[in-house]
Amino acid sequence: MKQGFQNIINDLRYLTLFPRRYKTPKGRSRDYWGEVDRKYGNVMKRLTHSFFRWHVIEYNDGHMELAYLRVLKGGIFSGAYPAIYRGPLFPHRIDIGTFSHIKDIHLAF
Repeated sequence: MKQGFQNIINDLRYLTLFPRRYKTPKGRSRDYWGEVDRKYGNVMKRLTHSFFRWHVIEYNDGHMELAYLRVLKGGIFSGAYPAIYRGPLFPHRIDIGTFSHIKDIHLAF
């Protein structure tokens, strides 16, 4: 138990709460965006809860970020289809352009 807690503390040293800004890649093929859309959908299936939880976002460049995420399905913020949102007070959508830099999203705790 003590070792598991120590591992969590060690992991938290490498995480940041403040998101980096990545530009949406331009001029990519249709296949590239189809693959990004598929990955986005697969992550959304794992985030099926309707309340916020802490997640680790791992980027392709190795940067890791701690984020408070949820999937909103219907309503004012999400529109006609489900979407991954960050932040409980002012939800900001993680869109496909932003998601193209993301390698994986998993539960933090």
